[in-house]
Amino acid sequence: MPAASGAPERGCRSATGRGAPGWGGYLVARRRDADGVNSHLVDRFGEE
Repeated sequence: MPAASGAPERGCRSATGRGAPGWGGYLVARRRDADGVNSHLVDRFGEE
């Protein structure tokens, strides 16, 4: 998913919780460092 600024897709990631597509109770946004190894939680949306 590209950033709103039009940045390339690298460095942005989203995932749903509980493993199964379409069944997650929340959305997680993470930011990946330039090295491509480390990531940091940006925000979590939804319910547990």
